Amino acid sequence: MVQDPLPGCRSKLESIIKERAEKEKTTVANVSLCWFNEYINIALQPLIRLYDELGVALEAHQQNSLLDISNGYPSAYYYRDNQGYYLAESYKTLLLNKEPELQESDGLFYEDSIIENRFTYYLLMNQVFSIIYRFGVDELVDESILISILRSELEKIKRTSKGAGRSFIVGLLEKEKLAFKANLLTRFHDVDELAEDLEQAVYVKIKNPLYKEEEKVEVAYANAVHSTN
Repeated sequence: MVQDPLPGCRSKLESIIKERAEKEKTTVANVSLCWFNEYINIALQPLIRLYDELGVALEAHQQNSLLDISNGYPSAYYYRDNQGYYLAESYKTLLLNKEPELQESDGLFYEDSIIENRFTYYLLMNQVFSIIYRFGVDELVDESILISILRSELEKIKRTSKGAGRSFIVGLLEKEKLAFKANLLTRFHDVDELAEDLEQAVYVKIKNPLYKEEEKVEVAYANAVHSTN
């Protein structure tokens, strides 16, 4: 859906948004914002809730994520890799009480700080930001508006989170730089993730688009809300 289209063709996302706008007799921007909000509710919020409540973080990057868009808007999210997940060390007692056999799979448990870096990359950098990029490059809606909406929704999730999910969101909103998996550097340094301790690839830090001065966030969000009226 976020794949670059062939020359002279529309991307899958652009086709969906413009077809819905024509059918609903509304603007492309309105449909884009509705679509993105549904996407957040379907694909982002439940994964953070899962991490917050049980300490389970999924490697939810693009190739492991499937969206049901049969009616144009995201209606269901499917995760398809039963090996790509992490269990937070801080939830170990809770999880062992639920499933004692996990005691035999100690390698599944990771320090929360390691999980936060990986969850940031897989869920945000590789998945959500790719969606935002596609909206922007197809000129469906300004990326800054979607970033503002994403930040606002993360704030809402944070207010009702009490565990690792809350800490994860605080990092997303307040860190000036976020962890980014550098696949090329990983290969350049001849690092085999599966052979490394904790399956550790090479990560770098990049500027966090969610980190903004508060007054700038308020202005951006006000513009986003105004554009839907």
